[in-house]
Amino acid sequence: MHNLSFEMWASCEKEVYRVLKLGGVFFLRGARKIPSYVTNLTFIEQENVEKYFTSNRWKIAGPFNFTMFSDAEDGFPLSNLFVLNKL
Repeated sequence: MHNLSFEMWASCEKEVYRVLKLGGVFFLRGARKIPSYVTNLTFIEQENVEKYFTSNRWKIAGPFNFTMFSDAEDGFPLSNLFVLNKL
């Protein structure tokens, strides 16, 4: 999700909601906002998740902080994980 524009988040939310069964779980993870990270990412932060995955459609747990392993410049981007249950 951190590679999608916020305009695409709305479409993504609609599609995830459509394909999940009632009570289904969607794990949303990606880079959290750290000043040294490139600015072309859409960071996985609570205010962004709550804006696009609204409380009338989703039960949201998180953020849970963790470190991803990737080919990013520092190799260890700090990340957030949210667990969303379809209501």
